[in-house]
Parts: sequence; structure tokens; C-alpha cells
Amino acid sequence: MFSFLNAFLLYGLVLASIPILIHLLNRKKARVVPFSSNRFLKALQKKQIKKLRWQQILLLIIRAMIVACLVIAFGRPVWKWSATNGNINAHAKTSVVLILDNSLSASSVNQRGQALERIKNKAMEVISHLQEGDEFVIIDASGLKKASNLNWSSNFSEARARLKNIVIENYSFAIDKALHESVSLLAQAKNPNREIYIISDLQKSDRFNTQIPDYGHIKPHLVVIAIDGKPESDLAILKTETENRFFQKNRPIEMVCTIRNSLSTQSGERILHVYANGKRVGQSVLQVDAKTDNDVRISFPASESGFVSGYAELDDDGFLANNRYYFHYYVPSDIKVLVAGELADKEFIELALKAHDQQAGNIITKSVLFDKLATVDLKKFDVLILVNPGRWDESQTNRVVEFLKEGGGILMIPGTKTDITQFNKQIADRLDVSRLIQMVSLNSENHSFIELQFDAQPHPLIADIFTDRTSLKNIESPKFYRYFNTDSRQGQNILTFGKSGNFLTEYAIYNGHFMLMTSMPVMTWNDLPIRAFFVPLMHRCLYALYGKENDKNQFVVGDAVKVRIQRDANDMVRMRSLTGEQSDYIPSLVVQNNIKIAQIDKLDMAGNYSLVDKNDSRVLTLVSANIPNQESEFATWESDSLKIFSGIANITFLTEKESIEHYILQSRFGIESWKWFIAFAIILMLFELTLGQIHRLQRNTNK
Repeated sequence: MFSFLNAFLLYGLVLASIPILIHLLNRKKARVVPFSSNRFLKALQKKQIKKLRWQQILLLIIRAMIVACLVIAFGRPVWKWSATNGNINAHAKTSVVLILDNSLSASSVNQRGQALERIKNKAMEVISHLQEGDEFVIIDASGLKKASNLNWSSNFSEARARLKNIVIENYSFAIDKALHESVSLLAQAKNPNREIYIISDLQKSDRFNTQIPDYGHIKPHLVVIAIDGKPESDLAILKTETENRFFQKNRPIEMVCTIRNSLSTQSGERILHVYANGKRVGQSVLQVDAKTDNDVRISFPASESGFVSGYAELDDDGFLANNRYYFHYYVPSDIKVLVAGELADKEFIELALKAHDQQAGNIITKSVLFDKLATVDLKKFDVLILVNPGRWDESQTNRVVEFLKEGGGILMIPGTKTDITQFNKQIADRLDVSRLIQMVSLNSENHSFIELQFDAQPHPLIADIFTDRTSLKNIESPKFYRYFNTDSRQGQNILTFGKSGNFLTEYAIYNGHFMLMTSMPVMTWNDLPIRAFFVPLMHRCLYALYGKENDKNQFVVGDAVKVRIQRDANDMVRMRSLTGEQSDYIPSLVVQNNIKIAQIDKLDMAGNYSLVDKNDSRVLTLVSANIPNQESEFATWESDSLKIFSGIANITFLTEKESIEHYILQSRFGIESWKWFIAFAIILMLFELTLGQIHRLQRNTNK
């Protein structure tokens, strides 16, 4: 069945009568001419005249058809079909769901402009072809967050305003969820024609899952419009990591930034900047090959103590969102240390702690006899050093456990007064650290001793203990005459005696750190106290035990946030953006296994955030949120994959350059066939030209 988009032009069909009128006006009455009587010639004349008349009639019909075909072609005829079995009926109204991709990747820019603006322009084209009685719903990332607010509308002015207000969201777009929402909405649609438009850069970070929507009887037509979102140049900062085991004021921070070039062309020279508390502290020039990740190392001084908010940033390119990566770290200013033990046992430890560098921070030491430990409030200290602990009961174990849960650090050094059975029961088994097996005593008078074995790749705590890193394996090891053998439980071995056992092992327990040193630093056990190695080792152990967890509170925008905080924090906790661009978050506080955790459903923007105790304005910790790394990948979904994930085989794929109007006119009004009529008219013209020449030749022959 045909209809016409420009039906008013069909009045031009009257022009098809022009050849007939011309023929009628040019008709002449035959004159009677006397001629000799000849039967044969007369019969031949009648036969030729009859043939010429049929040719004239055929030419007349062809000429009229040529005019009619041209008029019909200008009327833009379309072939329409019924809506049976889910097909589109041109007479029926349409319900349209517009799924718009406003994820981070849509902020990319190339020669055609920003991808999001082009997505909105395509959506505006679809809206402009809606007519009275049609209805629509617009779904974007922000709409998915409030799916209950998605409703059908026929206010096209409202649609234009809605499109204008759509902005970039800082996380991946869940197209699979949008399709499920579309099915729910189309089930409530009032119109028989149902269409879903996905307008996206089709980046693979836009999620699809294997759960195909249940379309039931709806059977919508899915139109996918692919926007070219690949920028002409782009480098992304995937992550930053600090190589420091701990941080000290005025000491260098070694940072590694991983830079990715996901494009197929080599990047030009770019500059990487590093900022800490708003000040630029380092930079590096780099160039990255196509489809490659590069690690860039930058060293800068820790000039400030306390919580430090920072970010690494690249110069501008075609995709700004991945040019900045947020991080944070903590540099201690004062470390409060409690040393518990007998005077002779802790003498060298106290001397080593006093010999610290004032520029690197203050070490505030308090000494107490071990049997007086129960009278001390451990909450006032950051690190607890227990030297040669004697009698140990469950109450002391409970205090140690609470101290670790509060984030404290403990250095345990068993000695001659340590009861191995009690230690294993109250400490090793409760904290899941190495059990003591026996004390090994060597004869120092016979020069019997063991030494430390330095690995080719030493633990980060001691890797750069001297200025020259290569000197560690060349230094003379202290001599050990007495030490404890231990079993092997999971922990990080910092220093070992090789196959003879471990000297210093670290464990992460609850919120804190625990170190076990198996030989007391006294001259009857070893000559460690008189070695240059001893003082820096004690300081590094101290800073490691103080251990605010740097690089731990790193999250991805859009994901749930769970952060450990001090148990003494007030319930009035707020999370504040350090950029000041948005209002505070109010986390929910829960206690799990005696650990207080602040929870937030998700962060909407990349940046650094501080968790603050609202009562005393105390900063509890920092949190960094960055964009998903997959947003920096510009690989796109293939059409076959979309058919599988969407569960719709009848998908129309359009590129950005293809006309939406052409598709809509075909789908809602039928297939335009004016080209067929033009082609038929041309064929008729050629046939008329050939037949006309034959007709003229025959007339001339007859004459």
C-alpha cells in the first residue's frame, strides 16, 4: 500500500493529460485525393495505417506515463505495511525510549566536537520527528540513579530542556540496566509502536551483562546510533604508587605513575606534573608508544607533615577526564613511643631512639618497667616496644589486642624472662603470629655466631637504609650469639638468618602492625647495638609500626566506599570534598569485629576527600576517588555482540553520518520509493525515444 509524504504535489497528475491534449489539437481531417485504382496498393496502405495508429497510441500512453511518474516521484511515495507481529504501522502513534550515554568517555573531543554534544544533537533529531500523540522517555546515567522518576511524557519542549541539562557523569554507563528499565517502561506504553534508541560511543566500558531482558509481547525495535568518541590524542594516568615503606618529613617520596596510550599512534612529548597540598612538587617529560603502558618515576620531598592531598596531572589532550589521578599520604610529625622492660634490656633501644633526625619529625619516648605496664594508658601512644616480657596473662593480651585495633604498632622482643608456653598461648595464638620454639645459645667465647643474610632484593624497610643502595649487601652483618627459633606463620620477613631462622618479621593485625624481633639488642645476645646498622633500623621499624596506611583508601567513582576509622571517633562524622565543589557526605557508621567503619554508597566525583570528626574538626583519614580505568579504553562493541547482549535480533545500526530522518520516515511511514519512479520514467523516456524514431521512419517510408 502506497502513501505520499508530499501528497499535495499529486495534483500535478493532471499534467499527464498534456500529451493527449496535444494529440487531439494536432489531429487533421484526411483529405480525399484522387488516385488510380489499384487494389494491391490500397490493401497495403490500410495495413500500414493501422500499424502507425497503434504506434501513436503507444507513444501517447508512454508520454503520459512519463509525466505521471515524475509527478509521483516528487510526491515522495512510500510503501507502508501493517503493525502485525511487531512491525511498524505508519498510522499508529509511537512510544520512544531514548538511552543516552553520558558516561565519562562521552566527554572526549575530536575534530567533530565533544561526543556528548553530538549525542544530544542526535537525540534532538529523534525528538523533532515526534508528532502529536507520541510519547517519550529519556534515560541517562543520572536517570538510572532515580529510575522511579522515569515517566512517559508528550511535552516536547520539556524534552529539549531535559537534553540541554544532561551533563557528564563520572562513571561508566550501565547500558544493560538501561535496557531493563526500557522494557519496564515500554510495558506501560500506550502506543502500539515501540522504539528504543541507544545513542552512544559504544565503548566497551559501558556495561552489558549476560542477563537478557524479558521483552515478552513488547518486541520493540532497537536502533543503535554509534557516535565516534575516539579522541585524536590521549594519554591516561592509570594509577600512582609510592615505593616508600614509610614517610618521613623532608625525606624524598618515590612515586611511580603508570601512563597508558590506548590509541594506535605514538604520543607527542607531554609533561607530567605532581602536586601536593596544591603546590607543584615535581614534573617529568614523557612520550608513550602506541598501545603501551609506561611507568614514570618522580621523586619529591615530603615537605609537610600530617595528611597530604595530592594529584598527578598531564597536559590537556582530547580526553581531559583521565589526565588527573588523585592520591594522598600521611607524614608523621610526632611519634609517641612507650618502651616497657627492664633498664638493662632497653638501654640501647632508648639510646637509638634519642639519636633521631629532628627534621624528620619528633620521637617522644616514655620508659616504664614491664611490671608497671598495666598502669599506663596505651591510647596515649602510637608505638609500644615490649622488651623481654615476663609473666603474661590474658588481661595484658586483651590490652594489646585493643591497642592494635586502634591502629597502634607493637615491637615484641622476647628474652630470658619470656615464658615460651605463655607467649605462644597469649600472644602467638591470639594474634596469629609465629610461635617460639626454643632459645638457641651459641658459645661466643669460641667465636660461634650466626649472621644476617641480606637478599638480593631486600625488604623495602631496609632497601635504602644507606644512601648507596648497593652497599647493603656489602656491609658486615652483626654477630648473633643467642636468638629464638620460631615456626613459619604468614608474615613478611624483613631480616633472616637464612635457613637458621628469622630475625625480624612483620604482621598486619587488625588496624595495626606487629613486629617480632627474635634476638634482644643487648651485648650478651649480639653485637647489633654497636653496629651503624642498628640506629637506622630502629627508626625505620618505628615509622613502619606507626604506619598510617598510605595508598589504601583508594576507590573508583561510583563504587561503594568503606573506610576504617578510629574507634574513639564521634558518630558525627562527615566526608568533605577537598576541592570544595560539592556538599558533605554523611557516612553510616558500623562496627565489625570491633573495627569502626564509615560507609558511603558511592562517590559521584573524582577527587580527594577528608573524613572529619564534626565535634572536634579532627581529620580521621583521607579518601581518594578516581575514574574507572576502562573509561580510557576506546575499543567499541561490535554489532553481533550487541545483538547477543540485548536479546534483539532486529537491530538497526546507524553511524553518526547517516540520517536519522531517513530511517524514521521509513520506519514510521514506510519505505520511500521515489527513486523507483524516477528510474521507471527514465526507462520510459528511452523507450519513447526509440519508438518515436521508428515511427518517424515508417511515416517517411509510406510517404
